[in-house]
Amino acid sequence: VIVRFAFPTLSQSLVPTTPTVNPAFAVYKNSTVESTTGITVTVDYDGRAGWIRVAIDTSADPTFYVAGEDYDVIFTSGVVDGKDLTRVPVRMFSLENRSRKTNVVQLAGQNVNAAAAITFPVSVASEATTAARPTLTQIEASSVLAKEATIGTRATQASVDQKPTLTQIEASAILAKEATSISILTAIQNLNNLSAKINVFGSPLLEVPDSGSTLYAFTVIVKDDEDKLVSLDASPTITAANASGANRSGNLSVVANPSMGRYIFTYSVHSTHAAESLRISVSGSVSSEARYIEWIGAVVNYDTLTVLQQITTDLSGKPNLAQIESSTVIAKQASLLECKNAIETIQDDTQAIINTKPTLAQIEGSLVLARENSVANIAATLATTLSGVNTLLSRITLNVGAMFLNLVSMIVGGVGSPKWSADALSLAPTGGGGGSGTGARAVTITVVDSSNNPIQNAIVRLSRVGETYSAQTNPTGIASFSINDATWTVSITANGFTFTPVAFVVASNTSQSYSMTASGVIPPAPFVGLCNVLFSVIHLGNPVGNASVVAILEDENPTVDNYLISRQVTSGITNADGNCVLTMVQFSQFTRGGVYRIKVADPLGRTIHDRKVKIPTLSSANAEDLQDAR
Repeated sequence: VIVRFAFPTLSQSLVPTTPTVNPAFAVYKNSTVESTTGITVTVDYDGRAGWIRVAIDTSADPTFYVAGEDYDVIFTSGVVDGKDLTRVPVRMFSLENRSRKTNVVQLAGQNVNAAAAITFPVSVASEATTAARPTLTQIEASSVLAKEATIGTRATQASVDQKPTLTQIEASAILAKEATSISILTAIQNLNNLSAKINVFGSPLLEVPDSGSTLYAFTVIVKDDEDKLVSLDASPTITAANASGANRSGNLSVVANPSMGRYIFTYSVHSTHAAESLRISVSGSVSSEARYIEWIGAVVNYDTLTVLQQITTDLSGKPNLAQIESSTVIAKQASLLECKNAIETIQDDTQAIINTKPTLAQIEGSLVLARENSVANIAATLATTLSGVNTLLSRITLNVGAMFLNLVSMIVGGVGSPKWSADALSLAPTGGGGGSGTGARAVTITVVDSSNNPIQNAIVRLSRVGETYSAQTNPTGIASFSINDATWTVSITANGFTFTPVAFVVASNTSQSYSMTASGVIPPAPFVGLCNVLFSVIHLGNPVGNASVVAILEDENPTVDNYLISRQVTSGITNADGNCVLTMVQFSQFTRGGVYRIKVADPLGRTIHDRKVKIPTLSSANAEDLQDAR
């Protein structure tokens, strides 16, 4: 009898591996007696690495291999992947030790011997029982053989041998494709990290209407990790408040969800609402993952659209260029020049009369009072003439009108185009002289925030009927004045703060402190990337007071030192010297650069300047230093 078996030799990583030292085996009988006779070993059988085949010819040692015994096969030598296999058991077999012949002595209580026949029980030998058993034909037609055939289709050793080994898999393109898939997933994840999971969109400025209420629409967009629209677990929570924390949520409408990942609501602004900064917060969750964003803007009390509509209305019905060229409009230019000469003559005559200042005796005994009546008549004539000039100008088209507008400006000091003056005041505090008064009382005003910290560059104005003085606070928040005894109105403007004017009684040298309320959004301290920009509004060489200067940050959701600014609106009002200082973030401090849109309006709310600029990398600058942004 030849006993054959085969097995693989595996590395420590379970890869079939050819032994570095060829194996040898010994056979133990009953675990005590050893034999190595008749053992044949084939390494890498059939050309397959790590496949060992062993054949034991029991006839080579007939005294050792006998029936009715058990045998164990073990390694006596062999090394695989640096591991010694000596004394490692491989197989166990037996020779006729599991199916011995049975010596039957009795069967169904009858002695078994050659001399006596055996009578089988009726249950075994009856014809009925025998007839009930299936025939060979019935067995062949049953499902037994079908199941046998199914078992025969199970994997054979040959089919297993055809499967690739772990080494072949590692050397194939499978793992390369897996690496490619991982890199693609990583790239997708990186793209996801660049996309916002929640955004809110709406106008940065909410204008107060002349009457009634105006609804301003807002849209909230929610996305998942794959930048696809996804709905929140529940309707978002939306609140509104001003810079001082006063609740404004009553102006919000009910939230609607018209489609997946999209929510809409409105904010109502009534004609009675005050101008203020505004913060709208939106929060919710997607699969219990929190989502939160803030919109920051302002409620303003001037209506640019109304001004534009008025301009459109004024232009309607004006003649076009062809009508001008074929009409008497050009002829009217000559008439206008004649009007100019006549007005100048009247002005000269009026000035001459004013310069002739009679004494009291002359007034009492002369015809001065008659002259006074003549001056009043001249002034009335001048006003009537100016009204006629303005009526004539309103009929001239915009192209020619600009020329006549400048002409009238030379005549009567009318509306012109204010500019940012190159000879504007410096940023240094004005101190106690000049624009801060020349009165007998020394008055100091200290401006602080809610934490009692001084506010630098705040514009402090003291005014009463016929008099207005202004000064800028120094680094300690102090502005100094020299004024006379009276009841004054104190108004203060500073970037990022609001202040309600109050009455101030001066009866002696005195000092007074005022606290301002923070508004808008500024980067958290310490933050050094700010620039104080001085704007000077001048018309025909004269400063324009009470002009509004508004700086609107153009970029969507810019980031400064990882501090999110949705929209920052910075504004101020020029003082009596035509000056206004705004504190803005330098262009280079933003992740993608920050561009401001500067809009200047005259005291009547008419836009007189509109420009996009970049803020330089300086701590202070004049408006002329700002670079245009396209």
